[in-house]
Amino acid sequence: MISASMSASANQRGRVATIAVCVWFVAACGADRGLKYGPAELSHSKLNPTSVVGEVLFDGDILGMPMDIALLGDNLVVLDHSADSAVQVIDSRTGKLVRRFGREGAGPGEFGLALALDPVPGSQSEFWVYDSWLGRQTYVDLDEEFFKQGKLGDKIVNLQMEGPSLGPVRTDRNTSLSLGFYETGRLAVFDDDGAQIATVAKLPAGDGLPAYVRQQAYQATLVAHPSRALFAATNRYASLIEIYNSDGSRVRIKNGPVLVEPSYGWEEDGEGPYIVQGEDTRLGYVDGSASNDHLFALFSGRTREGGNGQAYMGRFVHVFDWEGNFVTAIQLDTHVAAITVDQDERVLYAIRHLPYPAIVRYSLAGALPTRVLAPVMVAAASTD
Repeated sequence: MISASMSASANQRGRVATIAVCVWFVAACGADRGLKYGPAELSHSKLNPTSVVGEVLFDGDILGMPMDIALLGDNLVVLDHSADSAVQVIDSRTGKLVRRFGREGAGPGEFGLALALDPVPGSQSEFWVYDSWLGRQTYVDLDEEFFKQGKLGDKIVNLQMEGPSLGPVRTDRNTSLSLGFYETGRLAVFDDDGAQIATVAKLPAGDGLPAYVRQQAYQATLVAHPSRALFAATNRYASLIEIYNSDGSRVRIKNGPVLVEPSYGWEEDGEGPYIVQGEDTRLGYVDGSASNDHLFALFSGRTREGGNGQAYMGRFVHVFDWEGNFVTAIQLDTHVAAITVDQDERVLYAIRHLPYPAIVRYSLAGALPTRVLAPVMVAAASTD
């Protein structure tokens, strides 16, 4: 059982920490100068990546700072941190805006900071939006009747947690797993009512360091297998891939083909210990997506120094099987912040930030050597 005082304190610290996960990259990393901390971006030449060229699917002025994306049926759901509406829905075939909703606020159907998406397993229209500022999930159904009847905000799950969550993902056990900054285990397990019922799996490496610091240093994106029987944690400041069962037991942990290790120190104030990073910090896997056969991990490999405020984006996608074995590398034609892949592994969709925010579509035909894919026609890349 989590006491009210403990939960409130942890949630307050968690909100600040979780927001930092999302927005630290907006600070500039300094003027051009000689690099002190190694190459600006790690080389992939030995991996012989397959290069793919994308087309801009959507670049409407409504996009502010889109940071998460998921494919549901024919629709792309995009979470935006700086737009008038937190959720944008775009037709993946035509690039047309379908719907936008979720103004800023704390009321039903409003969002403080929409951080993560969790599609309902097996559904083509249902998903949950995790709000890290409010510590809750909001249920959404893209069916027209859902909005006509004004149901947005009717179904909300408030998380009762011992520490800040990075976003719960539903399993095949009527529970959810979540990475976060927990003191007693790598993952938290929540029931359908949002109560934390357990923490599971060993804490990340770093014996003698506070758990909170270790969790921050090895913070990751939790990616679900479509069956929700397996999960992968793609580490943000390392090249680690962790595979878990749906009960939270760890299956294996492996390094990707390009090595990145956490670089950090730590300090402590009145609210507790916290991680300290600098321009030498190099990012690893900044996002991920999955199909039945493969895990797709978006890799940065850039230092904050060399990234000039953009190290949170990557242009290489490392593809693994669900044993954690590296399969191949894909090189995108631009750096992107987030990705999602269709279940047939024919198309990858990505969020681009520069030179202006856009949703980009890539054909994966020929990019995966283990499968024969039907070609998907995409336009030549924009030269802007």
